[in-house]
Amino acid sequence: MKSYVDEVLAPGERIAARARFHWTTYFWPIFWTVVTVGVGIIVTGPWMLVIWIKQKSTDLVVTDRRLIHKTGLIGREVIEHRLSKIETINVEQSVMGRLLNYGSVSVTGTGVSTIGFSRIADPLGFKRAIEAVVHRAQQRLPQAAA
Repeated sequence: MKSYVDEVLAPGERIAARARFHWTTYFWPIFWTVVTVGVGIIVTGPWMLVIWIKQKSTDLVVTDRRLIHKTGLIGREVIEHRLSKIETINVEQSVMGRLLNYGSVSVTGTGVSTIGFSRIADPLGFKRAIEAVVHRAQQRLPQAAA
């Protein structure tokens, strides 16, 4: 099945990077399953299922034209930024996040709109991917105007 992003790409638009959730999103359900010697699976099983559904129903993508954050399985919320409208990219990592290479990336566009990517794997790599695509887009703009 195609993802939302694959369905809405414009002709010629290419995906530059996809963020993915870090495996630590499953830490607490697994921890409590182990601590309760499996008895807690009644609670942690559905908990892990909810996390899995959230991950499968979320797209965190940067293309060569825009940044897309889509959430929702049945209902859908989509936030997009054109690359030319991106002002700042922030990365937050705790000590454990730095050790295990996960964190949050927030991208602020012109005005007050912000897209947040929480608990993703390799947040610095995703930030670099966004910056590289923005840089390439900025280099193409003067050529298009000429």
